[in-house]
Amino acid sequence: MSAYTHFRYIAYQVPTIGGVVGMGGVTYLEMDAGNALTIPRYAATGVFPPAIAAITNVDARNRVARFYAALLDARERVGTMLDDDYTLKIFMAPEFYFRPTTAASTIVPQGPAYTTAEYRQIKTALKALVNNKTFYNWIVIPGTILWSGSGAIGKRPNTGLVEVCLNTSMYMKVGYMKFKSSIVEKEQSSPIDGLPLGGGVRKATDEIWTYYQTQQKRRKHVFEHYGANCGLEICLEHARSVLKDVLSDVSNWTEGLRRTRKSISLQMITAGGIGIEAANVTVKDDGYIMRTDGLGNAFGNPQSEIWPVTGYRNKDFGLSPLPVSYGHKPSFAQFGGLINPDQVINLSAVAGSVPDPGCSPGYYFNQEVRIYPRRALH
Repeated sequence: MSAYTHFRYIAYQVPTIGGVVGMGGVTYLEMDAGNALTIPRYAATGVFPPAIAAITNVDARNRVARFYAALLDARERVGTMLDDDYTLKIFMAPEFYFRPTTAASTIVPQGPAYTTAEYRQIKTALKALVNNKTFYNWIVIPGTILWSGSGAIGKRPNTGLVEVCLNTSMYMKVGYMKFKSSIVEKEQSSPIDGLPLGGGVRKATDEIWTYYQTQQKRRKHVFEHYGANCGLEICLEHARSVLKDVLSDVSNWTEGLRRTRKSISLQMITAGGIGIEAANVTVKDDGYIMRTDGLGNAFGNPQSEIWPVTGYRNKDFGLSPLPVSYGHKPSFAQFGGLINPDQVINLSAVAGSVPDPGCSPGYYFNQEVRIYPRRALH
């Protein structure tokens, strides 16, 4: 049973991929980090908090500082709204939030990725900033971090001389009794990720191993926070039905007199160019699916959204609504009405926001913190 009776979704709406439409299609642009020291809360003193100041890569430092400023804005605004200790707050940034420009990258040869050491500095700073009593009852997802390394990298398989590019997301869970941070890796790269680069010098994770496509690693996308069951997908993973497949795998069912399927109430997508697919929604009835996207609405998708799921229907055979969506069974989520934000904090007018690199219409959009209504958690 969950310790929470309600939850609130908070989307950090910021462009993480630009685009220019031309005769040959779309050319994707790098988004500069901007100068976070011009954000009012930092400009007043001219310095960052120690955890941020310790980051050596200037691009990474600015991105962490902007992320933390947006998080603080959200926390302060939520403090003026209907809220209590039984309401779980979910703050999520889009995919590629931590993706440096090639010019700001220190890896050799250069590309839109951080070094292994810089990746670890970003994680260390984020954990230090979020592990704070003011964020009790929050789940914080800072989009993804693009980084590169070779040889022995933590607990991962040794890559040898091959430099591997990773697209890593974190989820940080803050509670009264514990703080826990976990990572998940995007199981398969997509064409707009900008990786691999270097004419074979670097390879995406799925080019050198299937490590992140195993059920053991996919299960890390499912987690709970004081009884609130959640699932996280990174962009293309949603199209590949990662959460749906994990939750329908019989090895995840609990034993007993009747084998019962594990389920989630909240499905989250940190995205860089993908919409919600009804066939790949897998929350239980009266659950919710939410998404934050950094690519823009050039493909017709909003930057952030949250939908209640009322049930499932088999469209192929016209059967009555199904109780839940299992594996590859052709069941499609049925949605309630789109939920609109309660409040919007405009960040576009604030100095230090992500500048427009010259995008075509639809690829650059207002930078906002969108705070959605408090809803019952089932």
